[in-house]
Amino acid sequence: MSLLNNSQDDINTGWVKQIDRASFDMMLGVLQGYQYQFPIQSTVRELTSNCLDANSEKSMALDILVKGCPVSKYYIETTNDPMLEDSQFDASYYDPAWLSEDNKVYIDYYKTPLTERDYITFRDYGVGIGPTRILKYFNLGFSTKRLSKVPIGKFGLGGKAGLSVADFFTIETWYNGLYMKFNVYNANFESLIPPYNLDTGQPNILVKSHPTDPRKSIYAAPTTQKNGTLIKIETKKHHWTEYEKAVEKQLMFFSEVVYTVHENSASIVKNFQPKVLYEDEYLIITDSSYFNKPYLVLNRVNYGSINFNELELKELSANIGLKVLPEDVDVSPSRESILWKDNTKTKILERLQQASLSASKVLQSNLNQTDFIQWYRACLYTLSSWYTYRDKQGEATVLNTLASIVEAKDLQLTFPGDSDIKFYHDPTKMFLGISVVEVKVVEERSRGKLKRKLVRENSAINRVIQYPIYLRLGPSNLKKNRYLATKHQIYAELKVNGIFEDAEEVENTEEVEGKLVKLDDNSNEMSATLLALSQQYNEFKATASKATKLLLESSLVLSYEDVEVESFDWSEEIDEHEQETIEEVKAAKLSAAERRKQEGKLLVRALKSNRSVWEPVPYTLSIAEIPFTVVNAWDDAEIYYSIPGELDTLMTVALLCREEPLISDIKANVSYLSHVSPEERIFNYGISNQFELSLLHSFVHPKRGVRLFQIAKDKVKYVRDFKHISKFFAKILNKTLTMSDVLIQWNTARQIKDLLHKVDFLHNSQEIFPKQYLVYRTLVEYVSEHYRNLNITLKDNQPFQNAENQLIQHLNKIQQLQLLVHNQKSSEEVLDYVRATWGQADINDGKAVDLDMLQNLYQLLDWSVSVQELLNSNIILTGRQSAYLTYDMCESRVPHKIPHGLFESVVDYCRNKGVI
Repeated sequence: MSLLNNSQDDINTGWVKQIDRASFDMMLGVLQGYQYQFPIQSTVRELTSNCLDANSEKSMALDILVKGCPVSKYYIETTNDPMLEDSQFDASYYDPAWLSEDNKVYIDYYKTPLTERDYITFRDYGVGIGPTRILKYFNLGFSTKRLSKVPIGKFGLGGKAGLSVADFFTIETWYNGLYMKFNVYNANFESLIPPYNLDTGQPNILVKSHPTDPRKSIYAAPTTQKNGTLIKIETKKHHWTEYEKAVEKQLMFFSEVVYTVHENSASIVKNFQPKVLYEDEYLIITDSSYFNKPYLVLNRVNYGSINFNELELKELSANIGLKVLPEDVDVSPSRESILWKDNTKTKILERLQQASLSASKVLQSNLNQTDFIQWYRACLYTLSSWYTYRDKQGEATVLNTLASIVEAKDLQLTFPGDSDIKFYHDPTKMFLGISVVEVKVVEERSRGKLKRKLVRENSAINRVIQYPIYLRLGPSNLKKNRYLATKHQIYAELKVNGIFEDAEEVENTEEVEGKLVKLDDNSNEMSATLLALSQQYNEFKATASKATKLLLESSLVLSYEDVEVESFDWSEEIDEHEQETIEEVKAAKLSAAERRKQEGKLLVRALKSNRSVWEPVPYTLSIAEIPFTVVNAWDDAEIYYSIPGELDTLMTVALLCREEPLISDIKANVSYLSHVSPEERIFNYGISNQFELSLLHSFVHPKRGVRLFQIAKDKVKYVRDFKHISKFFAKILNKTLTMSDVLIQWNTARQIKDLLHKVDFLHNSQEIFPKQYLVYRTLVEYVSEHYRNLNITLKDNQPFQNAENQLIQHLNKIQQLQLLVHNQKSSEEVLDYVRATWGQADINDGKAVDLDMLQNLYQLLDWSVSVQELLNSNIILTGRQSAYLTYDMCESRVPHKIPHGLFESVVDYCRNKGVI
């Protein structure tokens, strides 16, 4: 970190300014708390930075004292300055015997259900705070880091940032065998270690005597713990997601930070650091979707999006971090933002130019590939963002992101092996005589079973460039196709339809000219036009023939005929009981056979809707008698049974699967029963009354494809080929922990609903933002179709009042596993999480949410972040009566035609913000 500039801009004459003594406490509050515009973010950033700096100081001290490194390697030599006195390296402060080998920083968030507030702690194993520093530590402006070349902080304010979110915080520190503990308030602090050990009666160690009140003296207890410091801050329960986001956003580049959430005796380590796809001296690119604009990275801290208006540059859209040097930029004392002074702007502009040059070199290196497909793929990745959404290795993301800060005209898009071959997005402008088929495996559900199916779709070479490519010269082989699809999931077949082997095969121009003249001797102008077109086409044929030949000769094109089919598993029907015991599998298979032998009816109990908020529960049980022949014909996507004692669970699933969002809106829909005679109703269900039968929404023709019923324990043997109700919430398929499709959709819709209000302004903004409006409408319709509130208001809703919160906790654990795998975390990290969460090791993936649908939402939020607040305050755009902080899918909106003046104002504003 650069030396803090202590020079004064003012002329050093006249009277000296001072802080008014009567206002001293107020100024303490301003400096320790009110200076922060984003107190939660700042608290997380500042306290973590102090922990990291403590670890850095420990490492520097060990290098100097143990390894003999010169002090000048880590510390700046300067003349005497009172402000720098405490930043000099003091060898006597450190004892290597008390310095820990642990270089991690631990952030722990504790959810405490039995108390009014949660709390968060920040823990390091650095140098600790010793007696020579302890009093000064609590003073504003005190810093030991101003001469150091490594630490992040320098102002001497960040250590008190906890006072911006709480009335006080607690600090514990261990130093060379001493343990001290304090409560820190706005204007004072107090030691919590008494003069005597309360258990043994032995005196504690006096560290500092208070000049007037001995009761306020500072004592330390003896300890064997290695040096370090812990800070504990109380938090409001509804703020916990903000703390988590603050960690994810600002600390994404600190691999040594460990963030853990503790709840109900369970501890979950959050893997919030994204995967770094590319990094050099100037740039860093990750797989995170948190940002959609270039952001500044200073000492590994993410300082948010670059202000291109300040730089007087066109806004760029790219999830890329620009590294800046500490000595090149000015930051506010709160360290929340960059101060856009002239020097800072000049240095950042220089850094952008250096980054652009570096990116150009990387891109051109990839565009100089001599293998044709590698070159063609690099061109596609560089110029199209389409491939980034299907990018597992990160190559497409890196190239496309780098291209966003480079002038496309500066890139050479001709094949290095033949300058006649130029890149075009449209493959029909590059290739001739080949057809492309995309082959993949899809899974379809029928009668409660998953079916595996091979699908072949016509495609184009640019759409399959990320998949394995096979050249097929002979007939197709079904077994080989299934083998390749099982091996790759998706692959591509190339077939040659006729290709020009050599440019000399193209028709002679003189012969063409003679033929054209014969076509119409009286129309020289048309003949000339046709001749020109013919010449162009012949040139295209010659170039396309060469490009196609190079494509087929690429080392990445494999021979279909050379594929040797090894043993592989291809069963049309996927056994969803794969992870169950052999006995359970046998029982499931025997149920259907046993049922077919039976005559008569099966007695079940179905849920009947009460249709009223004045009832104690939303459903009651109704007896239905179902012929075995009817049960055998059930073909619903999902069928679940429960046994007595599981009524609450059955009703919870019914609420999640209900057709209407509101209980009071559930109607008796008899239209689909109108053609069924009373005799048939009695035969099929044992219920003659059409109205009563229609209330069995989740049993008779369930609209959402989930049939539910209760059955006696001794009759379960007849329905084991269906699923027990517990499988709606969790089941293991092919070592993937997943659940009902309906629950996955509900969980996705719930998360969309919680954030959709941030883009309310899109409701009536189709003319201004047509592309984003379509995405918004898709999300709105998804929520409407799939989200159902569980926290319903009934006369007595005790079984359901906490159902949603408990369910969300369960879903979050599985979703965290899904994200670990999606973000390509190591198998060791995944296994550690699985063992810590479920205590087993036979799970390697999870599915609790539709990540593609959430990605649509996050991209919309990232795009709109700079305009949300203002545009959402306009009720013409939102269609609401006033501004809300939540999204209600049952709320009626007013459609408005946007006045021309408002239209122009919004467009101008958004253009200035870079969103149009």
